[in-house]
Amino acid sequence: MAGGKHRPCLELVFICCLSLLRVVSSREHGEKRLLLEGDVILGGLFPLHEPGPDGTCGHVSVPGVQALEAMLFAIDQVNRDGKILPGISLGAHILDTCKDPLRSVQGAMTFVHRDRGPDDAFCADGSRPHHGRKHKQPVCVIGPTSRTEAVKVVAELLGLFKVPQISFSPDTSGLLPEFEYFFQSAPSETNQAAVLADIVQELGWNYVSLVVSEGRYYEQNADAFLEEAKKSGRGICMATYQKIPRDAGAADMDRVIEGLLQHARAVGVVVFSTDRQASSLFSAAERMGAVNHFVWLGGETWHRDDVLTSSCGESVITLAHDRESEQLEEFAKYFSKLRPHNNKRNPWFGEYWEHHVQCVSESLSQGGVGEPCTCTGEEDITVSQHKWVRGVQDAVSVVTSALHDMHEEVCPRGRHGHRLCPQMENLDTELLMNFIANVTFGVAHGEEVTFDSTRITPLSLPERYNIFSVHTKGGNTRFRPAGQWNGFSSNPLDLNPQHIHWPGHARENETNTSSPGDEEGTVFSEEGIPKSVCSDPCSLGERKVTQRGDSCCWVCVRCAQGEYLKDDVTCEACPEGHLANHDFSACEPTNENEDAGDIDD
Repeated sequence: MAGGKHRPCLELVFICCLSLLRVVSSREHGEKRLLLEGDVILGGLFPLHEPGPDGTCGHVSVPGVQALEAMLFAIDQVNRDGKILPGISLGAHILDTCKDPLRSVQGAMTFVHRDRGPDDAFCADGSRPHHGRKHKQPVCVIGPTSRTEAVKVVAELLGLFKVPQISFSPDTSGLLPEFEYFFQSAPSETNQAAVLADIVQELGWNYVSLVVSEGRYYEQNADAFLEEAKKSGRGICMATYQKIPRDAGAADMDRVIEGLLQHARAVGVVVFSTDRQASSLFSAAERMGAVNHFVWLGGETWHRDDVLTSSCGESVITLAHDRESEQLEEFAKYFSKLRPHNNKRNPWFGEYWEHHVQCVSESLSQGGVGEPCTCTGEEDITVSQHKWVRGVQDAVSVVTSALHDMHEEVCPRGRHGHRLCPQMENLDTELLMNFIANVTFGVAHGEEVTFDSTRITPLSLPERYNIFSVHTKGGNTRFRPAGQWNGFSSNPLDLNPQHIHWPGHARENETNTSSPGDEEGTVFSEEGIPKSVCSDPCSLGERKVTQRGDSCCWVCVRCAQGEYLKDDVTCEACPEGHLANHDFSACEPTNENEDAGDIDD
């Protein structure tokens, strides 16, 4: 067992038994799978369908098909590259999880079973392999993507057989400490917390509110933001922490806005929420008459027109992963050229085509929806690129680099040339795991990355964010670039506040815009940025007296006659014959003795 960490549990045994019962059923119904022959096989567990009722598969998943094609595209690139693994080909064995836990475990069991290969597999040309032929087992499994696919049980099962596993989704970050053979090619899902904290600090804010949807993803991001706020030099305090229930209705959203208005000087509001609840939050602000009071800072889930159409002129700052890279552009070109007639190796592509075009084709007969015989097979299927694409490509790069390093070390030069040596024919997956853990591979813009101590690739492309100011007016949503955040840089944030649409679109110094619960209105700095502070700086000769133990909230108390300001919170008496100087920073002698000498003369 891997480092003593993997021990059979009742959950694993129970799910494995159920999966064994379903293997026969899947064979009888001829469930699709993809088999791409090669010297070394990579396994793939992808959600190629949405879940259906009672463990069945629903409609085809667009992100899942993109992830599968990303894996095939990456393998094609490796096999065409003469420098990495020269003379050695990669293959693939890919199964559909339908986001179903039992199907995921069943797929993992298929990968670790040593005595048989799939009966209903597809070769690269779309044909089926000869019956009875044994196929190589995957040396590494890519996927699955989420906890709904029993990723923990899959990780335990693969770990028992010492098969490395790489998840391409950030949704699995919490599992990394538990499983020695588990890696993640997507960066931590909490990276955007650091970006938002940097923005808050750059704007000169030290007092913000936090709104969080109920759920592990959003709560983890909120916790990460709180940790970032506490870091030395930031000095960011939380005005209020508002939780949105999973089944929140209009009344719940109104209560959130009420809670925010009770701390109205906290103009900045950091939100980690679902897209639907973000839209409901803006609608509640409009109902409560709080439009144009707050500046809303949201993560990447907000970067869609349909989320922000209800923002009603609000000031919104949102993030989006920087997708610009040569590798992703190449994949976009590859994917746009795929057609049912030239992509027979993907047995799900015809179904995907019909789902995207919303038609049924007699020639494809994949069970799509729409009018029959309307698919020509030449329709445009351009779609936005899902974040899984990069994660899958990075996962293949990781395994390829590890296999290359392993081949260089264990296969003697000259004896086997560019072929697999016996040590690689029966590949030691435990040794491969060690090579994966120490691999360094290239990403876009020329950077090289490796795994951090938690086995996450911390510096892959999604740590580049574009920052947008969003303004919706008359039903039109406008995304205006306001900066970038580059995780590769020692000074990652480049923000242009002048490109941000502020509340009321005001820019004047000390301009007030009235809002409920805030008699003073929104106050702007000399730079035209709304102030989000609990208390204003004290005047000369005044000390801070903090309130409620909050370092960001205070009242200003003037030092008594004959006292100077020792520090921000302490007034101290001057020595006899001394008074505070003009800025109360020190004591200086009085002129009484000099005046007395003048009289004696």
